[in-house]
Amino acid sequence: MTEQVIILEPGEERAQHIARALSSRTAGKVLDILSDGPRQLSFISDQLDIPLPQVKYHVDNLLDAGILEVIDERYSVKGRRVKIYGLKHQVLVVAPKMVNLKALLLKYSSVCGLFLLAALAFSLFHDKIFSTETPLLLGGGSIGPAPQPTVMSILLDHIPTDPLTILLFCAGGGVAVGASLILELYFLRKGER
Repeated sequence: MTEQVIILEPGEERAQHIARALSSRTAGKVLDILSDGPRQLSFISDQLDIPLPQVKYHVDNLLDAGILEVIDERYSVKGRRVKIYGLKHQVLVVAPKMVNLKALLLKYSSVCGLFLLAALAFSLFHDKIFSTETPLLLGGGSIGPAPQPTVMSILLDHIPTDPLTILLFCAGGGVAVGASLILELYFLRKGER
């Protein structure tokens, strides 16, 4: 039988409900008795030497909190239905919310990687992208009137074509992403305290 692991945050409603149910010593004693195996209310009442309604109150609180469950129902000698209670097979962990550091690093490293790839691509293909010569096959070197400037040629005239400038631009983007990562980690750590 495998146990279910349930992780709760301290402020969560279910965690508070469980804490209230476990805050009584009697509830702790009920759990201790049920750790030996499933039992009915009358057995728990006899073991603790307390009235049956008091045991029922604590068992109901533990049922509502999800710590106990009704394992079986039987009929007594008098013909009444009797519930058999037992512990749920689960592990409850109450821990503060954790930030997935691996996901955070993957998010920023992928953006940083894109900047580096863009910088590398621009530096490798700079001459082919920003070439001002028109190949002969496309009418370059022909005699006649100068071609009309296109929107793209006007835009390309205003973009810096120096490979170092492009490399520095992309590196600056990488630095900005790195600074964002550091700031996010700082504020996450600050919020945990």
